[in-house]
Amino acid sequence: MTIEFETPKPIAQIQFVLKTVAENMMRSQSREFDENEHAIPWGYIEFMHTAMRSTGGGSLTPRDEKPSTPSPLHQGEGRRGEGEKRQPIGYQTLAAQIEMLAWGDVGFYLITPGGGLGAAAVQAAGSPEQRAKFLARFAGEKPTFAAMCMTEAGAGSDTSAIRTRAVLDEATKE
Repeated sequence: MTIEFETPKPIAQIQFVLKTVAENMMRSQSREFDENEHAIPWGYIEFMHTAMRSTGGGSLTPRDEKPSTPSPLHQGEGRRGEGEKRQPIGYQTLAAQIEMLAWGDVGFYLITPGGGLGAAAVQAAGSPEQRAKFLARFAGEKPTFAAMCMTEAGAGSDTSAIRTRAVLDEATKE
């Protein structure tokens, strides 16, 4: 396996598309929405939802399978040359998407429809049945949002204060 330092072509395409969105839909409107903090940028939300659905992305979450139609908004494995397969780049693609949208405007990025952090946990640790049940909603007709919440006795929502310990059950060896 070789290490590549060039941006893979699918990621470069995504960066180009999202930079256009960031400049024309986010940065150009961010001051207006900062000054009118209770206004909701439905134009951006609807555009991003439609764009992700039409390109097979459905969510800013890595996926197991490729869509039937390749898309610059969907991560793929890509091809280098005949018979030479590229390493999976799903999480690298996700990082590039988030970086470009956050560069556009963090407030806008945080209201981008899709699974985000909440869906990423299901994608990473969920069973195929859980993925089908919980992730399908992000490809529906209406923009759908996810959230991830954590709380722990003695820590509240301060995730850095969460503590845990494991105790071996001698009887079950678990």
